[in-house]
Amino acid sequence: MRSPAGFTTPTAGAQQALTVRALAAGLAVGTVLCFSNMYFGLQTGWVTMGSLQSAILGYGLFQGLSASKLITRHLSVAENVIVQTTAVATATMPLAAGLVGIIPALGLLSPEDNPPTGPIKLTPLQLLGWCAALAFFGVFVAVPLRYQTIIREKLRFPSGTATASVIRTLHGLPQPISASATQVTPAATAAAPATDSFHLAQADASHGCPAQAAYSTQQAASGTLPHSCDSVCSTYKV
Repeated sequence: MRSPAGFTTPTAGAQQALTVRALAAGLAVGTVLCFSNMYFGLQTGWVTMGSLQSAILGYGLFQGLSASKLITRHLSVAENVIVQTTAVATATMPLAAGLVGIIPALGLLSPEDNPPTGPIKLTPLQLLGWCAALAFFGVFVAVPLRYQTIIREKLRFPSGTATASVIRTLHGLPQPISASATQVTPAATAAAPATDSFHLAQADASHGCPAQAAYSTQQAASGTLPHSCDSVCSTYKV
């Protein structure tokens, strides 16, 4: 279903994917990856998205809970997508909020760089408000970006494509058939007219049209389809 503005509205199946347990699992996995990214990012200046890790850890978490008889319903594919999406949004907060780059750099300012106070050090409450403001702003930016890049341009992001393949494998779903598997090769396309022309030449010979038979054989050698018998016979005055 599509709204008047062109945006897709969630169906009943999509709404069921947004469950409390999927969000809770995504927050739990994302929090672990967030601390890992904070430590890793302060050393290297970069973090990992953790899309594959989130999907695998979320699936393993629910498999363990299911084996322990703590839950009766297995994690669905749609719920796993919510788990990894929530986890990735949480795990990449150190980079998105500048906690591994801009914020530490502000604390290293000297009085010469920022007179007269020098370094700028934010309190935990200020950092929390800064992160909350970025998350709130990101929600409104993500919607038009998704519509432009995913819905309209249909871009294939490497990390998203790989994560979808992993989720399908975890849940035992078949992989989608790629376009290259169904694409007709140039060799097959070139061979088709020659094959059709050869059969048409045989048919014309059996019907007693020598001009069309000779013309079709010539066209078969050149790889093009022959014309109708009437046009060829009129050309050759048969």
